Amino acid sequence: MRALTRQGMPCVRVGAKLYFDLAEIDSWIDNNLVSTASPSNDHRSVIKALVDGAPEITAEQAERIRAVLGGAA
Repeated sequence: MRALTRQGMPCVRVGAKLYFDLAEIDSWIDNNLVSTASPSNDHRSVIKALVDGAPEITAEQAERIRAVLGGAA
């Protein structure tokens, strides 16, 4: 349990006891733990998140990337 609370699992400590709000725990699990039950084959959402979070590139950088990947410049 200590490892999970160190990783940010929401809880309230009263003395030596830990108290948890189930809604907060469900949300924390959804946002922090990778599911091992059934791996997702839909990688598009991960790629979209990476692209959306990437900084803008210049036209020169885009041209270099196209050249490296074999696309038309």
